Amino acid sequence: MGLFVFLHSSDYLISVQSTVADLVSKLDTEEFNCELTEQPAYALLERANARKQDAVEAEKLRWQLEKKEMEITELKMNLRTKLDDISNYKPASALLERANARKQDAVEAEKLRWQLEKKEMEITELKMNLRTKLDDISNYKLRLELADKKIESMGKVDENEMQKLQNEKDEMQKQLKKMKL
Repeated sequence: MGLFVFLHSSDYLISVQSTVADLVSKLDTEEFNCELTEQPAYALLERANARKQDAVEAEKLRWQLEKKEMEITELKMNLRTKLDDISNYKPASALLERANARKQDAVEAEKLRWQLEKKEMEITELKMNLRTKLDDISNYKLRLELADKKIESMGKVDENEMQKLQNEKDEMQKQLKKMKL
């Protein structure tokens, strides 16, 4: 949730909106230049990636603090259990034995609950890492597409120059034939 709020702040959305509007207006004109749109797109990607990284780091720190808190709570519970065992050591009647057994079961259930929560936090952390990796892959794909478009536009320029040179060659051959006659 922290990542969602951080990435969708109004300032960031306004920045994205203005950058996209600039790119669209450049697309509408006849003088569209791929190189002029690359820089704003890269800047936009870098800002988004930096915000995600900050949010991921904050989330990791929060999870680590919660893990430590759970460990301390578990240690307190174990200490209380041990102190109760020491202070209550008497030859036990059947009723006391059952009460102690239930108390032990409750402690064990609490311990298992903490372990389950710990595993759930680890799963959440792994999901966040996976989302980050998927975002990185998406950014790399976008960069690759931009590079392909740039190469493609350069190829069109080369084709035009080749056609022009071919026409000049044909014209020179015609002139050479005329001179021979």
